[in-house]
Amino acid sequence: MRYKDKQKGLTVNAIAGTYVVFFGLDLTEVKRKGFRGFGFQRFDPTEGETIWLRGMKTFESVEPHPALGENFSSRKHPIQSFQWADYSAKPDRDYVYTVVALYGDTANLESRIEIEVPVHTEPENNGTHSAFFNRGSVATQEYARSYQDKKPDVAGPGAFDWLSRGLLEALITFLGQAKQGWSIHGAVYEFQ
Repeated sequence: MRYKDKQKGLTVNAIAGTYVVFFGLDLTEVKRKGFRGFGFQRFDPTEGETIWLRGMKTFESVEPHPALGENFSSRKHPIQSFQWADYSAKPDRDYVYTVVALYGDTANLESRIEIEVPVHTEPENNGTHSAFFNRGSVATQEYARSYQDKKPDVAGPGAFDWLSRGLLEALITFLGQAKQGWSIHGAVYEFQ
C-alpha cells in the first residue's frame, strides 16, 4: 500500500509492508528555518490506541544522559531524518499516522505542519502469494536493546523467534504443502 500527500511544503510518501511502514519525507527549503525534526503519532483503530512512536536519539539540552537502550517520544525528541520506518506495525491492519514537522526551542517544540497518513498493512498470506521478511540489519538497535546485545544462541529461543518474525514457521508450513516432484525457488541473501 502506497500513500502520498503534500501540504504547506511538507511531502510524505508512505509504503506499508506486512510489519513495516516506511516513510520518505521532504520539506521545502523555505520551511526549514528553525526545523527540529519529525514527530510520528500512530492511531490504531483496532486497538483504540494512539501513541507517539519512539526513537533513540535525543536533544542533549533536554536529555543530556540517556540510559543505554532507552527510547524517547518522537514528539519531544523528533526524528532528524528524511526517511524513517515504524517496525512495530502488525499485518493486515489499518493505521492512521500523523507526521508532524516540529520547530523552535528544543525544550518546547512547536507543531507547524501536520499530515495524516492512512495506511493498511499487507496480510501475511492472501491465499495466492505471501511475502515474509525477517528482522535483518535494520533492526540491530532494537535487537541490542531488547536482548542486551547478546548473540541469539546466548539470548535464547525468544531471540531467534524475534529475528525470524514468522519466516521460519511460514517456510515450514509452505514446505509441508509440497507434493512429490515439486521444487522451491528462493531469493536469499546473507543466509546463515
